Amino acid sequence: MLPASRRLVVKAVGGVAENSGDAAAPLNIKSYWPNFQRNLQPQNPKPDTLCQAVRQAISLRAGGQGLSLILDAIVSAYRLAGVRFINRAGVEKPPSRSGLADHLRSKQVYGTLRQMIAEWVVGDDPSEEQWNARVEALRALLELPGQNAGLNSFLAYGPAAAPVEAGIEVPINTYISEADVKIELATIHSVKGETHDATLLLETKYRTLFDLKEMIPHIIDHALPAPVFDPAHPTTHVSIRASFMKKAYVAASRPRHVLALAMGRDRITPAQRQSLVDAGWNVIDLG
Repeated sequence: MLPASRRLVVKAVGGVAENSGDAAAPLNIKSYWPNFQRNLQPQNPKPDTLCQAVRQAISLRAGGQGLSLILDAIVSAYRLAGVRFINRAGVEKPPSRSGLADHLRSKQVYGTLRQMIAEWVVGDDPSEEQWNARVEALRALLELPGQNAGLNSFLAYGPAAAPVEAGIEVPINTYISEADVKIELATIHSVKGETHDATLLLETKYRTLFDLKEMIPHIIDHALPAPVFDPAHPTTHVSIRASFMKKAYVAASRPRHVLALAMGRDRITPAQRQSLVDAGWNVIDLG
């Protein structure tokens, strides 16, 4: 078991929160934890300013979401500044997260901005003087205009909000193990951009297909061709498997220390089990 210092953020995630009413033999997150309520997954309010985004990133840094929050705010700053991104085809586009990295690399500031953000997130809540110095450096780096009221308001320092009193000690979607480890259940979609100390990927079912059963061959053999989603035929076996793979990648890239899979023993063959063991996985049959 991970020591206490390495299990601050432990989540169990699944691709399907609830199956349609007519699904045969459904398997979803509620199958593992009947108390799960999808609509009560934690939602952080979208920050209105860059300063709010940085404060929120600092408060959430144990979950690793800070970078995503601040990059979203950088895109908002570019939009307010009236900047246009030029994509790889040479076409001008409005600022977007998908085009941000290419824009920053074209200006040769991508690495510098990432380092700047990292220093913000690991630091403490800035004073007004510190914040103004940061904004001045950011303006120079990104070549943001100074005479823009909307942008200036978005970049302005704001006093920290009053602390919110603690509410329910244990969130509704949290399971507490016998070892007193708090495990939060969530959909894979809701944990994009997070970092966990340990992540348990729960097998779920979409239509007639079990997601982890479909992914096991790819987990064993990374050289297998990946299924390709066909938007014109989204419900074919191949397209569904491609969606499974995308979700599996999101879930598998969350943990710092431990990734675990939970699936039915009858959906993995003895040969597959041995291949996993040979690859270094611990295979535990809970009987």
